[in-house]
Amino acid sequence: MLIRHLFQLLNEQPRLLETLTYEQISRFIRLTIALKNDIIAAQPSEHDPSSPPGRLPVYQCNFLSQICDIPQQYINTCWIAVSSIVWGHLEDESERYNDKDFEAWHVGDEFGLSGQTLWPPTHQCFQCPSTSLLREKDGLFSVTLFTLRNGARATYATYLTCSVQYHPNYYVQHGRRLYYEAVPSVLEVTKHVYVERELAALFLGQMLMSWTSATNAAHMYNTILASTEIPTNTLGQRSTSKLAQEHVWDAVIILSLLEYFGRSGRLLDVPHIYDQSHRFQEAMHFRNTLIAEGGQELDHHYCNRCMRVLMVNGVPCMSKIHALVVDGICIGRPCCAYQGEACKKPLPSNKHRFCIDHTPEALVCAVTSCRAGVETGFLTCHDRFHRQLETNRKERQKSMFYLSQVHHRHGISNPSDSIDPTDIADDVELADGPEEPQKSTTFAVDCPDKEEINPKLRAMFGRNRTHAEVVMHRPCGIMIRRKTCYKAETLSHITDSFHWLDNHGLLPDVSFYDNNCRLYRYLRAHDDPLLGKLALPVDVFHWKSKHKKSDIDCSYHCSPYSFPELRINEHGQWYFNSSIAEQNNIWLGGYHSMLREMGHVKYDYFLDEMILRWNRMTLAKLSSFSPSELPR
Repeated sequence: MLIRHLFQLLNEQPRLLETLTYEQISRFIRLTIALKNDIIAAQPSEHDPSSPPGRLPVYQCNFLSQICDIPQQYINTCWIAVSSIVWGHLEDESERYNDKDFEAWHVGDEFGLSGQTLWPPTHQCFQCPSTSLLREKDGLFSVTLFTLRNGARATYATYLTCSVQYHPNYYVQHGRRLYYEAVPSVLEVTKHVYVERELAALFLGQMLMSWTSATNAAHMYNTILASTEIPTNTLGQRSTSKLAQEHVWDAVIILSLLEYFGRSGRLLDVPHIYDQSHRFQEAMHFRNTLIAEGGQELDHHYCNRCMRVLMVNGVPCMSKIHALVVDGICIGRPCCAYQGEACKKPLPSNKHRFCIDHTPEALVCAVTSCRAGVETGFLTCHDRFHRQLETNRKERQKSMFYLSQVHHRHGISNPSDSIDPTDIADDVELADGPEEPQKSTTFAVDCPDKEEINPKLRAMFGRNRTHAEVVMHRPCGIMIRRKTCYKAETLSHITDSFHWLDNHGLLPDVSFYDNNCRLYRYLRAHDDPLLGKLALPVDVFHWKSKHKKSDIDCSYHCSPYSFPELRINEHGQWYFNSSIAEQNNIWLGGYHSMLREMGHVKYDYFLDEMILRWNRMTLAKLSSFSPSELPR
């Protein structure tokens, strides 16, 4: 705005130039811009919100007169002069937290006014033909807004209603929350807690870059960012200023869901009546299904690091090699402890040992080879050897060194709570035994007394845990598919994933896998057509150190040296990075402690979200390698 324009507007109103100072009119404009939604809400229902009203409500005039030190009789005259400037001003979120006006909003609290009030983005219903202004149903209510640059701020929020309720982030219709198309600048994580979008993005970045748990993200915010100095009589005295780990998780999930649904042209639609801990399960499960059935965002990727165009006399020929690297990583989540065929049914909660279908198994002795009924108060039957297993387990849990053993056994190097690292599993009963791959793939207890008890006895006193994730990587670092293995990393899991790739036109020409020799025999035994479409070399390191050269499958069919197209020259240089899986697994393994207590829906959603964002970062680094996509 030009000063000349402002001068002309003021000059059109009698005596304003002789009465007001620049500081007074500047503050008047700044405050009325912040109060634009309050001004609209106070107008008659037939008012057009796209045009400024001719007069301000009496209580707003009183507030502005008191704060700007402008006589009452000049308030509406001043408004007439500058209303076009106020109405044409584009909202700037950085102005929301201008503490120059702190004292003004402290006084405004008495009038129910705040420059930081969170309003719906519309004052008219877009679900019905009426153009009347929407009305507040329950008035303003106090909320805490957590911001990136300005700490925790106490403010108000409100919602408007007709037949539909309009909230700052969403509208409610027929018991469903439908989020607006644009990702809002602040995210409602509970009715009285909002998180700034930039702060939620920071939490996502911390999880992606440094494996920061929601608990530790909340600790860091409360210790560092929320300590922004605000005058002692801030409105924050009437609201909480502590960010909880539940707020962090909700902000991360809501932001990522809004971004995903926005990219696909859908509105995020969730139940309105559920509690917050279950509200987004349906939407997360929906996205999990889309990715499981349709693939990751970058699954059609190729570039010069994962696809080689063969050359003849220095000229590209009509032949290419698109490569893939397959490997498993032992991260997992709780699952049903049923000892028969792998059960994929979800647990009712992480405090349960069995899924609903296998609940009767809780009445069976925990020793895996025994089917006798348990005795009251115990997890084992009357057999004295079985009972001794349970007794020894309870005694070990009370010992001083139990905690360090649990941390070691569960592979926890970065606890999810750095302030209280002993809280590794809340009150959930832990399964005894290794979670990382060792000689046994069951999570059980070896017999403690080899002289009196059969050392082959195994018992499952807690939940089971999924065994591993099989991940398919392009040699350039892009991860295109992930599959959960419940009890073991089987060849059928690998084959199923290859068939999915084949059905979607993504089957590579060559796939590196450290167990390709057995995979080759498996495909041959099942007369699988994949065998004629796919070269199966073992990566060089594993072939040299872990495979028999006397075996025909290892030494010939799966030897990397049997495929000269994989080499750049005869001096040992290889075109593809077949060790990329181990490199990516270092990053994936950092999520072990964060994932280990997640439910099945959140586990899949979080892993897919982190892989999606990691792939985008990797793609940005591949700009010099001619990245593109296969036809869809």
